[in-house]
Amino acid sequence: MLVLGLDASTSTVGYAFNENRTIVCAGFIDIKKIETNKEKSLKVIEVLDKINYTKNIDLIVLEAALSGFMGGRTSQQTVIKLARFNAVFEYILSEYYKKEIKLDSVMTMRKKVLGKCRIAGIDSKTYVKLALEEKYPYITKFLIKTKKGSLFCFN
Repeated sequence: MLVLGLDASTSTVGYAFNENRTIVCAGFIDIKKIETNKEKSLKVIEVLDKINYTKNIDLIVLEAALSGFMGGRTSQQTVIKLARFNAVFEYILSEYYKKEIKLDSVMTMRKKVLGKCRIAGIDSKTYVKLALEEKYPYITKFLIKTKKGSLFCFN
């Protein structure tokens, strides 16, 4: 079974194609300079359609929109903006690919991919980075440094 997992924000959409519990292709799509939610969604589809795996997707899993505030790090406007984008993105994906879209929380997705969602005392981004490097040792060669941190991009 080929699953497309998507982690969407209004500036970047991360994707991973998972076949038989193994990541076969992953990366991210920068959409921060695109104006409307519809245009952002269509840009993601345009990029994904250039990847051979897209033709054989059985299921699409989309991270569910953030529904609350994260310890003072998220404003009400951010939550609303992300929820609006996720709703448009989910609709456009389902109409375009004609596939089931399953919404999962970030915690559920981490448990499925990494075995657990977090480790006490380690922030989530550090935990995900370490867990991915442990599970997929070759991933470090695809690490891309950015102004805001690091991203993985491989395919």
